[in-house]
Amino acid sequence: MNKLFENWRGFLKEQDTQISGNLQLYYKLYPKAKNEKLREYYSSDSRIVKLNAQTALEQVIQGYLDNFQSFKRLIKSLPGYEKQSDENIKNIYDNSVSEIAKNLKAAPVKVFLDDIDRFTPQDLKVPQALYNTENKTIYVNPFNIKEKGKAFLKKMRFALKEEYIHLAQDILSKIKMPTHQLIWQKAKKAGLILPREQTGMGEVYDYFAKNPWEFHAKLWQLKLILKKHMSQAFDETGKIDPNALKQLINDPRGAELEILKILDPAKINQIKILFDMVAKTDVKRPTRSIA
Repeated sequence: MNKLFENWRGFLKEQDTQISGNLQLYYKLYPKAKNEKLREYYSSDSRIVKLNAQTALEQVIQGYLDNFQSFKRLIKSLPGYEKQSDENIKNIYDNSVSEIAKNLKAAPVKVFLDDIDRFTPQDLKVPQALYNTENKTIYVNPFNIKEKGKAFLKKMRFALKEEYIHLAQDILSKIKMPTHQLIWQKAKKAGLILPREQTGMGEVYDYFAKNPWEFHAKLWQLKLILKKHMSQAFDETGKIDPNALKQLINDPRGAELEILKILDPAKINQIKILFDMVAKTDVKRPTRSIA
């Protein structure tokens, strides 16, 4: 019996060590997280997390609601689906978007410290946010956002939007509509993705070029940015002006445009076709320039 209790205490000690190890690593990576007032300020229940999560949620849902024309172009590009009626595709799309919206609204948003023992050391070091497929939860790491003021809020929303997109990808995969895989496969088949040595990028190249989830999510993020700032670059059906796209690819400034660095500018017309299957914008929005 004593041996049994010793084994049980040993097991509990191992669990405590693992949890405290993660917490110790987190405090080492982000010393400000030791401050109780800051932890409260950045907690899951804080105004700053709740408001930014709600804004990100609304923008992603609206992005899907606006995206039927792009979805239709993607479906009709698939072998065997060329003659599908618009009505059939619209029914499929409406059901899919309804499922996406329902799951996105139901997904909890937490901070890393809420479930610190759930993460790997790499999780704690790298992402500003992540989506956990097991518990359908989005996590944000405010202490890993270096910007301040409005730039901080913008970066948090950007990170949260991407995780909502990943959640939507997960939902679409489960209902046998993996659009992220389809977009990435089309890009690979058409040879639109440059070899790493031609991009001048480091390890992040693999993150963009070899991961269908990230490749598609980054293009979606770009869609949301262009929807807000460059609506004049699109026609009434949501197709982008190839000259505007070429300009962006030739001068991809900022983290939001970094995905464009892996695309071959010599194949702008093929990139446009791919992009038109991903991005749609409301052309009635006021015209503004990207800062």
